[in-house]
Amino acid sequence: MIQLKTLNKRIATRSQGIFYKPVVNADGKEVDKVYLIRWIDQDGREKLKTVGKHSQGIRIATCIALRNNTVSAVALGNDAPHLTKEKSRLTLNDIAKEYFNSSKAKDIDRLESRYEIHFKNNLGKKKIDNITLEDLEEKQKKLLNNFAPATVNLTIGMISTIYNHHIKRGAKISNPAKGITHYKLDNKRERYLNNEEIQKLLNFVKHDTDCYIFVLLSLSTGGRLSTIMNIAKKDIDFENNSIQLKDFKNEGTYYGFFNDEIKELLLKITKQLKVNDKIIHSNLDRIRYYIGKQAMNKLFNQGLKPTDRKNRVVVHTLRHTFASHLALKGASIITIKNLMHHKNIEMTLRYSHLMPDAGKDLVMNLYK
Repeated sequence: MIQLKTLNKRIATRSQGIFYKPVVNADGKEVDKVYLIRWIDQDGREKLKTVGKHSQGIRIATCIALRNNTVSAVALGNDAPHLTKEKSRLTLNDIAKEYFNSSKAKDIDRLESRYEIHFKNNLGKKKIDNITLEDLEEKQKKLLNNFAPATVNLTIGMISTIYNHHIKRGAKISNPAKGITHYKLDNKRERYLNNEEIQKLLNFVKHDTDCYIFVLLSLSTGGRLSTIMNIAKKDIDFENNSIQLKDFKNEGTYYGFFNDEIKELLLKITKQLKVNDKIIHSNLDRIRYYIGKQAMNKLFNQGLKPTDRKNRVVVHTLRHTFASHLALKGASIITIKNLMHHKNIEMTLRYSHLMPDAGKDLVMNLYK
């Protein structure tokens, strides 16, 4: 847990009678502020009152309003008014904006887009201490009607992350997503394309150079979508038919290979490119939409439910196709692991049942 410390040093703001104390982390970096107001009571004594933290929604304007009310009450001989808890005024949209603006996660733009689609105009408008576990469970069920369990888990988990981020900044609230039960995932079987299906897909996208080279390189290297999209001219070694690939999930780089047919196409594509230019000019959303939605839905997903994760073909299926065909050709587990740049061998073992030496032939002829 991050250790935070409120300094005793009181710093004056430009507004009369309004101060704050810095809240710092273990490195001494200021991460929050505790606001205070100061006034003189009827006996001429200085009085200080802690209003609250910036992370809880307290602002200088809040402090000014409270101090003005306090000074007026003192002038009339009354007690200083109590501060209404500002945190109850914050909505989920408020703390979500705070999280997205400060997060350094690599896929933060995609997560923010997902939040805006699923939460901004409904739960996002509710006060953060009014959202319940039941609210999130109801949302979870609705999402499952249109999305795979893995996507639902990620989407609901994002709300938990937003709450935890706000809590770490000093908010005294509970996380309503803490007790939610995530859906169990069955990743044992992975859909991959056979040779005939691969040819159908290539014929479908052949008229579009960006999509065509994307499919070819995905099937040749097994790279994830972001990996293929970030291949630049400088990453290609034509002499050795190899490409340096960036792994944005596990971090680091590794090498993939391509055949002479792909080599000729790459030579043609890169001829007019500068050394740092990417070989695919289309943006990620276009590639994902055209290949994942247009091509694959029309060719392979007719009649399948959107939540049928085992049988639906998606862009990531190209990666599984690469690994599956390696196994079918007799590649070792270690070779497949290295070419896929898996973090651990357990991820690669899912393809072992496809290997020629998996034992099928032995069993078929065991008692003959």
